Formats: sequence, structure tokens, C-alpha cells
Amino acid sequence: MILLMTRHGETDFNTQGRYAGCTDVPLNEKGTAQAQMLAEKLKSEPIDVIACSVLKRARQTAESVSAFHPGVPIIFMEEFRERDLGDFEGLTEDGISEKFPGRWQGRRYGVLPPEIPGGESLSEFDERVSSGLEKLKNRFPEKRVLLICHGLVSQAMNRILSGLDFSEMYGFLLKNCEVKRYCIECGGNKGVTKRGCVFFDLDGTLVDSGEGIMNSFVYALGKMGLPVPEKSVLGRYVGPPLLETFSKSFGLPEEKVRPAIAFYREYYREKGVFQNRKYDGVEKMLSDLKSAGTRLAVATSKPEPYAVQVVAGLGLAGYFDVVAGSKLDESRAAKNEVIEYAAERMGITDMSGIVMVGDTRYDAEGAKKAGVRAVGVSYGYGSEKELEDAGAEFIARDPGEVTRYLLGFDGDDASKQIR
Repeated sequence: MILLMTRHGETDFNTQGRYAGCTDVPLNEKGTAQAQMLAEKLKSEPIDVIACSVLKRARQTAESVSAFHPGVPIIFMEEFRERDLGDFEGLTEDGISEKFPGRWQGRRYGVLPPEIPGGESLSEFDERVSSGLEKLKNRFPEKRVLLICHGLVSQAMNRILSGLDFSEMYGFLLKNCEVKRYCIECGGNKGVTKRGCVFFDLDGTLVDSGEGIMNSFVYALGKMGLPVPEKSVLGRYVGPPLLETFSKSFGLPEEKVRPAIAFYREYYREKGVFQNRKYDGVEKMLSDLKSAGTRLAVATSKPEPYAVQVVAGLGLAGYFDVVAGSKLDESRAAKNEVIEYAAERMGITDMSGIVMVGDTRYDAEGAKKAGVRAVGVSYGYGSEKELEDAGAEFIARDPGEVTRYLLGFDGDDASKQIR
């Protein structure tokens, strides 16, 4: 099951900093506008079922989305209503501290105390949300489900789907009308390893190569007598093909593009290729995927000789069947061409079994052109928005999330399936 999870639009309680819980408050004007923007964002998204909390603010959000998906059923589920906050409802944090001295230590990133006067305990709430998830998995194992819920529900869902302990719930709370995607194990579905291969982008996905690439740009632009942007600006150009960067992003005329690339390569070949590091967690991700039987490849727009050198230099070569890149003459630089080239070298004819993992829209767009699935990572040089707009089916915040999404279990224990 593919699960798209979002939170309802804004309410007056949100703007006032008051806890709503099960209080049935409606959307305010801004919340209604947010719901309409969410509907626009999801109008081209394939959705089979809309699951929704029974509370008014979620229902109103669902109605906006449903307008673009006529015929898609909406099911209202008590399991996904917000946590019953009992005597805390309607109060601000200061109000709670004043009314219940000694019972409130201040919330931490959206996590409320395990026990609330007159309300639902954290364990009761977690059990309720878990039962709702199980119902969705049992009823819609092969469907794309949009879940419209609440902040604390989103936090509980993320904990359950990521296999986290209660103590690790901090830091995840959906914003109003923010969307997150999950691929959920539903018994018969055994994850990508039973269907094919995973191709990884290099720069910004496996390797933080920003220093070497940006220094190469600085060198090339300086040699060309052109102004050099700040490093924060140059970071945008880590990943895309050089031909496109120098011609479109830097605006060089055609006759100056090749000399600029030559200067770039001059620095990169001697120094830049060594100025990189593995992202934390990457080697464990590759090890877990490889141990699960997944075939792995690198598919990058970086020239292949440099890509091979980087991968080998960081001790990652043993994980990959193929390291595929562009040619030194800048041909085969488009990501779809590299994906198709890597598949050909691996003897793959059915592209539907491949997942492309990358950090920019070029990876997701290239995957679409090549007829393969796309998964994004937000820790590289692209943005979540550009990845979503380009069609990434899921965006991982770290390499561990890539593993959990692709395999459907916690990478710390290959025998422990996600619930």
C-alpha cells in the first residue's frame, strides 16, 4: 500500500496556540485556503481511497481534495481522530502550566505527557492509531490511500511506520496540509528486492561532494574571467549536467561552454575528485540492501571515470554491480540515458523493477522518462518541493529511511518487518 498522509488545514485553535484534541473546531479562512491548495497539489495524484478523521477540520479538508477526485470513496474512521486531551483541551501551554502545576513540563516537539487528566493515555492513543493502520492495510493492500488526519496522529503514524520507540517520537509533526508518503508492507508485498534493482545517484545521495564540485566551479569561472557566486548559490549546481549548468544557469554563450567545462575538469581531476565524503548511514544502507538480495548500481551524470574513482576511493565499489556515468565529451549526460545505460550493462530489459534514488528533480524526471520509479532524498542538494513536483513517490530524510521504504522493514534487523 502507498500511503499519502496529510494534516488538516489551519484552525483558530492552531493560531491561538490552544490544544484542540477532540474538540470539533472548523477550519479558519487560512485553513480553507490551505485545503484548496492541497487539493490543487494532489489533483494529478492517483488516489484510490481517501481515509479521513471524523472531526470537522479533517472532513472539510477531505471535501476540498475530493472535488478533484470524483468517484474516489471517502471513509471516515474514528481511529484517526485526534488524541483526546481531556482537561488540556482549549488551553495553551501557559494555561496548562497554570491550571495543572507539576503535571506539565512543557511539550517537546509536539509530544504531550503520557498521561493527561481526563484524557487518553499515550499508549491508548497509539493502540487506537495502530488499529486504524491495520484496517487500512487489510482492506487496501495494493491501493494508494490518502489519509487526512491530525498533528499528533501523524506523529504516532510516523513512529509506528518507522519502528521507533516512544522516546524517539520527537521531531516529527506534520504541518497543516503537508504531505508525506510511505510504502507499507501488507503481507503479500515484499518490497522492491523481490522485483528488481535500486539505482543510486552519486553526488548529494551517496556522497557529499559539494566542496570539490563548488571549488571546481570557482576555478573555472575565475579562469573565464567571470563573477563567482557565493558558495550558497553554487550549491544549487551540484548534480545537474555541466553542459546545462554552464549554458543555462551561468548563461555562457555556446562558444564559451566547452572551455569552461575544460577548466572545471582541470581542477576536478587534480583536486576536486578527492574533496568528498560518504553521508552518514550510507554504507549501512547499502549493506542492508545488499544483504537482502537487492542488486545495486550507481547512475550519475558525473563522467564515468570520475564516478568510478570516487566510489572506489570511499570503499563503496563492492556494493555495486555497475557504476554508470556520462562520457567525458558530455554525451549520455541526461539521467534517463544513464539509467538506460546502467540497465543495459546489467542485462535488465524490464525497467519496471528498477527504483532510482536521488536528491534532485533531474533524478526523478530522468526516472520518469526511463520508465522507472523514483525515490527522493532530502539530505542532498535538491529540495523536497522539487522532488515532489518531479514525481518522486517518497522522500527520505536519511539513508535509514531509504532502507525502510524500499525493503519494508527496519534495517537494524532484516528479520523484523514494519508493523
